[in-house]
Amino acid sequence: MVGVELPKALLPLPRHKTDALVARRLPGREGMGSLLVGFLLRLTRSSDSFRSSDASRLETVLLDLVAALFAHEIDAEDALPSETGHRYSRCGSGPSSTRTCTIRS
Repeated sequence: MVGVELPKALLPLPRHKTDALVARRLPGREGMGSLLVGFLLRLTRSSDSFRSSDASRLETVLLDLVAALFAHEIDAEDALPSETGHRYSRCGSGPSSTRTCTIRS
């Protein structure tokens, strides 16, 4: 299992629609979920190969993938903006079954 923690305010989607998706399992074996899981696993397994200057770019990709998965789940792809802002991300390095990436603004 792979988990992501981020403030709801960072998601560029209607909050009343995203509330139903928070704290529940979302599909991670196909489609958008598969892209997100693959990115998170690669990020946590290869964290030593990234520079601190990569953090904002990686975090933007992470937030975009989470938003795309949520939008897919609520059929709100039209609600996604074309760009995201700058944020800070941090990924833990625990066992692969419990790795978590956290985004803070």
